Amino acid sequence: MKRLFLTIIAVVAISFAAVAQNLTITGTVNGLPDGTVLSIVPVSHDNDKAMAEGKLAAGKFEIKTDVQEPLLVMVKVNDDYSSLKFMVNTGDNISVTVGKVDKKMYSSAYYEMSDVIVTGSSLNAKYKELTSVHDTLDQIRSDFERRYSPLQSKISAAGKDKVKMDAIKATDEYKAMEKEDNDFFHTVEAKYTNLFNANKDTFWGPLLMVNFMSYLTAEQKPYYESLPEQVKKSFYGKKIYDELFPGGGVGTKLQSFTLKDGAGKSYTLEQLLKGKKYLLIDFWASWCAPCRKEIPNVKKNYEQYKNRGFEVVSISIDQNVAAWKKAVQQEQLKWPNFLSPAVANQFKVRAVPTMYLIDANGVVLGINEDVRGEALGKKLAELFK
Repeated sequence: MKRLFLTIIAVVAISFAAVAQNLTITGTVNGLPDGTVLSIVPVSHDNDKAMAEGKLAAGKFEIKTDVQEPLLVMVKVNDDYSSLKFMVNTGDNISVTVGKVDKKMYSSAYYEMSDVIVTGSSLNAKYKELTSVHDTLDQIRSDFERRYSPLQSKISAAGKDKVKMDAIKATDEYKAMEKEDNDFFHTVEAKYTNLFNANKDTFWGPLLMVNFMSYLTAEQKPYYESLPEQVKKSFYGKKIYDELFPGGGVGTKLQSFTLKDGAGKSYTLEQLLKGKKYLLIDFWASWCAPCRKEIPNVKKNYEQYKNRGFEVVSISIDQNVAAWKKAVQQEQLKWPNFLSPAVANQFKVRAVPTMYLIDANGVVLGINEDVRGEALGKKLAELFK
């Protein structure tokens, strides 16, 4: 019996080890020093954690991890972004060779990788085929910029001189450039939409949408609703749901959170809701012009309904504490204010302003466009009638 028990443990351990490391990535990278940490992260609009990592030794690395379904991953270098992306899937044994690495500095380091060869991926060839439309569009755009480079130089030289700018805008060349520019972006939208629709019956549809679009808006909600149930349950199906229906969407109960004020005192969502009928949660930042443009509208509605059970809570995603405090003082915000990028991450806030209107039970009544501008006043008038 004891031997049988030990045998079962051994079999389970072997099975677990096989599942725990069903993906292997090995490779060679020229242009980075030994000790450099390389990690693989799912490509998404979220700040996903690394799935696994490895260190360069003599220019080589090995990364082992587990994947449950097809993913598009990016290789990070010392936690900074790089241009290297490829598909991974359960059971893949992938080999990567990078011939050249150029480090570029923007707001942080970015590693441009070229002369790249990826083998052993069961899905990477399909990924390249599906995304080849980007290469075509990129070439069209490059040709456009080359042809109109002299005109762009004239525009830059004119600067804020209205007379010179008006003269440039009156030319046939400028009008042709403007039309071609508009036509190009219509073409991009059409080609990407066709690509997403042609692949919406598999995980490729939402994956391609996340890969090609910087962010999603309410316009993409019908697309999500048209996806088969199994696709909605895929990694990227869940990603676009979270982005299109943050917090679970209208009609769902908002997940709780805890905030700390400048003095270190903690407030839960339930405490902020106590005694209130409706609460507007405004994720914003001091540097966000649309956020600050919306503040007068929020103030107007706050003054109108604050004595009838309406409250506002502002949550800043600022990294600079001094800038946040200065903005709060400049705007003279009279409702509770907090600085919490962590809570913003909890709600998967990808852009500001992001707004939620909830009732006394924490149920979401409106999100973003539904509770901004004139829509906020109309909604509150309806609720307080």
